[in-house]
Amino acid sequence: MKLHNHQIPANCATLAALRYAPDNGRQSTAILYAHGFTAGKYTFDGLAGYLANKGYEGLTFDFVGHKLGGTGGELHNMTQTVENLQAALAWYRNTVPAERIVLVGHSMGAVAVLRTAIQEVASPVSPPIAGVACLCMGVEPHIGFQSVVGRTMQSQRAAYVQGAPVAELSAQLGSLLP
Repeated sequence: MKLHNHQIPANCATLAALRYAPDNGRQSTAILYAHGFTAGKYTFDGLAGYLANKGYEGLTFDFVGHKLGGTGGELHNMTQTVENLQAALAWYRNTVPAERIVLVGHSMGAVAVLRTAIQEVASPVSPPIAGVACLCMGVEPHIGFQSVVGRTMQSQRAAYVQGAPVAELSAQLGSLLP
């Protein structure tokens, strides 16, 4: 496996990305990973590295405003996560030799993955999205943050993201899905 750093142009920032390229035996499916709220592209390193060694090209990137990542900028609205994912997907389509792409998202990244997949159904592009995997995301993703544990987690992690207040951002998650 080879690791390549990339800078992907997006509307509000340049996304810091890491591409996992198989040495040989490349599969026809590539994978694009989207991290959760208080994480970064490194979150999927174990999975992306493992699958790259099995021949699956992978791309991780940092959403705007996430201090643990390298993108910088500020996250003012959760629609920016969808825009970031769409920019990474467009770049990936032009870069990777794949017949299809699978989107994998964790928590906030999972919401962005589902929103992007919904838009892809309406206007398919090649290579097509062949599947999605959503980790740690309930039917109503914002509801979990209203519990005692959810409010505590928001309080502990508020400093991880630059931009709008964490409670405001988490409340917006549900509005991204129909």
